[in-house]
Amino acid sequence: MRHLQRCLQALYRYTPRPFKIYIVDNASTDGTVSFLQGRADVECIFNTVNKGFAAACNQGIRRGHHDYIVLLNPDVEVTKGWLEPLIRVARNPKVAVVGPKMVNPAGLIVGAGVQSWEEITRPRGWLQPDRPGLYDRLEECISVGGACYLLKRALLAELGLLDERYFLYFEETDYSISALKAGYKVIYNPESKVIHHVAGSGAGEDFNRRMMHFQESQRQFVRKWRGKIPCLP
Repeated sequence: MRHLQRCLQALYRYTPRPFKIYIVDNASTDGTVSFLQGRADVECIFNTVNKGFAAACNQGIRRGHHDYIVLLNPDVEVTKGWLEPLIRVARNPKVAVVGPKMVNPAGLIVGAGVQSWEEITRPRGWLQPDRPGLYDRLEECISVGGACYLLKRALLAELGLLDERYFLYFEETDYSISALKAGYKVIYNPESKVIHHVAGSGAGEDFNRRMMHFQESQRQFVRKWRGKIPCLP
């Protein structure tokens, strides 16, 4: 819950344009429900069972109506000027997805886009100290980190929602590849930077269970994309 509190505080402090927050609680047990109940500034969906990350994101997407959708983990803190660079790039009709540079609280890079099919599950610069000039150019990518992931409502009819067969992990990679296959671009824009407390939103979950979700999602990804992308000939 403490991550969600910081997430909301940062959003209100650093997001000047009008926006609406939709929170989907996946049957949490850490006091988040009590914290959210009765708040008029957010719209909440309370699941009685954990439906998985992709399914919960889709619930929030369906509830909203805005042109631009940012899927944001509760363990992310946005920073000053974070949103406008993402939207500016997304206005290009050829762009389907935009993501920022992500660093952890220690200033180490945890999201700078995926450029290599051979390392499709590993963002560039993973845990390298962030510094000026390092991954500081706007670039087309294979995918960007799902912890802060902008997509466009206008393309949902063509690209669909997130694939709910991924309970946790791979859902953003899958959506990004679908966008590329449809002829759109996925853009990494480091003009926007956010702080990601990696795995903070699942800090209470057993590591072995998280690995089980990763492996199952990986199997689903391989079944879906084998023979269709370079890393799975």
